Amino acid sequence: RAEAEGSNVDMNYFLGIDSTTGKLVADFEEGAGQASPGLNHPVSGNTVITSNVWHHAAATYDSSTGTWILYLDGAQDGTVTVGANRAPRSDSIQHAGLATAMTSNGTTAGFFAGIMDEARIWNVARTQADIQSTMSSEVTSGTGLLGRWGLNEGIGTAVGNSVSGGVSGTATNGPTWVT
Repeated sequence: RAEAEGSNVDMNYFLGIDSTTGKLVADFEEGAGQASPGLNHPVSGNTVITSNVWHHAAATYDSSTGTWILYLDGAQDGTVTVGANRAPRSDSIQHAGLATAMTSNGTTAGFFAGIMDEARIWNVARTQADIQSTMSSEVTSGTGLLGRWGLNEGIGTAVGNSVSGGVSGTATNGPTWVT
C-alpha cells in the first residue's frame, strides 16, 4: 500500500493475484535492522490462475535461507531467494486484510472477486508436504498457527478466528456468504 518506505507503515506481507498477468504474487518488506530496511521482496508465480475453478494458494518464507516460495494447488509455482537472515518488518501498523490490502488507517484498495475459505497465517515456514497435507482440511490449531479464519459464519459481518487468543475480523462491503 506504499505509505512510506522504511517505517512502521510498510506493508509487512501481501499475497494476491496480479491483475495484469493473472498469476499468484506475494511480497514482504524487509525489517528494521536488516541489510536493506524497507526493501520490497516480491515473488511471482508461473501459472495463470483459472477463473471459476477452486484453487489453494500459499506463500511461505524461510528467513534462515532467505527463500520465498509460492504454492498453487500444493505445487511449487514460484520461488525467489532474497538472501539469508533478512527478516520481514515486525513492527508494521498496517491492518491485516483478507481479499483486500489496507493502509495503516484501514483504507482498503483492490478486492478479490471470488470465494474464499480457510485463510490461515503461520509464524513458521511451512514445507510443501505440510501444505499438501492440510490444504483440503480445516486446520484449527498447530505449532506456529497465529490465525485461522474458516469463513463459516454464513451471515453477518463478524469473521471469527478459531485460534485461541487470535484476532477476529469484520467483513465489509456487503459480503455474500456461500456454503
